[in-house]
Amino acid sequence: MQYGLGINKKNFTIIELLIGICISGIILIPAFHILSSALLAVKTAARNSSNFQHAQSAMTTITSDIRGADCINPASTDKRLVISSGPDIILYELGSGKIKRSVNSYGQYITPDGAIKDMKFSYPFDRSVKTEIYPNASTDRFTGESTCKN
Repeated sequence: MQYGLGINKKNFTIIELLIGICISGIILIPAFHILSSALLAVKTAARNSSNFQHAQSAMTTITSDIRGADCINPASTDKRLVISSGPDIILYELGSGKIKRSVNSYGQYITPDGAIKDMKFSYPFDRSVKTEIYPNASTDRFTGESTCKN
């Protein structure tokens, strides 16, 4: 039997373990930082993509309603579109970063909170509407020009 500290023992000393932990930390901390930055970039890209999809969907809905409308109501402004489609009055407006579509005073939001930064309407010709929708967190925009059916 051997007693005491032997030369043939294969255990690590506390100093060796501490040095190993420090070296691992020096290697892993930058790796975690890079990983967290990559995850943040992916999350931001996904949010921007989602905002673009919502803006595109809203543009499709607005364009379809304008093409099916009889006329543009004189109450329309650059921030609000009012159109008449048969017996229905359709209103589009932006509030709290989301687009609201109202038909005969019954409204629902067609985009989620914070998806849209701005929305503008202009009226270049009689019965024609130019729509600009700016998705949130982007410098790009969706633009469309539509004409009422009559």
